[in-house]
This record gives sequence, C-alpha cells and structure tokens, in this order.
Amino acid sequence: MRFRGRALKAYVVASLAVLALHYIVPYTVLHRAEGFTLYAFWSILAAAWVVATVVFVSWGWLER
Repeated sequence: MRFRGRALKAYVVASLAVLALHYIVPYTVLHRAEGFTLYAFWSILAAAWVVATVVFVSWGWLER
C-alpha cells in the first residue's frame, strides 16, 4: 500500500500544521482560558483530524 506523492505531501504538511495548532493556540490565545475551553479546543481539533485522516485513507488517495 503506497500513498500518491502529492497527497502524502499535503497530508504531512497538514499534520504538522495541526500539531503546531495544538501548541500555538493554547499558549497564545487560550492561555487564560477557564473551564473546559482548552479541553474543548483540543477535543474538537483532534476529532477533526481523525475525520480528515479517515477521509484521506478512504477516498482512494492510495495507490492500488
């Protein structure tokens, strides 16, 4: 199972961007957040990335 070149590069770049968002936003925007705001941010971002990963794998961006 191999990924197509452009799709894999886009996925890697998006992965790095999401990873950066997991750290940059809480330390800059949400540093004074109270309650479940930070937890909600991380949960929504992680869930969105899981959905994006499922779409990436299932939409045939794999060479067969």
